[in-house]
Amino acid sequence: MSNHMVGGPVPATAVTGARAHLVRHRDELKCDALDVQKIDEAMGVAEYLGVAFCEAAEVYSGMEGNLN
Repeated sequence: MSNHMVGGPVPATAVTGARAHLVRHRDELKCDALDVQKIDEAMGVAEYLGVAFCEAAEVYSGMEGNLN
């Protein structure tokens, strides 16, 4: 099932804690383990760069011709 929505933002100052929370609770989530891994990897990049994170899976660009 697709949701086609942008998730809630995580401020840069909270990315490290949010990522740790995700890892601690990953087995309780009702989603594919690969999806959790992808979010963790993206949060890792945000953490490394010191920027905020916002999950945006399945968001497509009409300008690029990606409309799903």
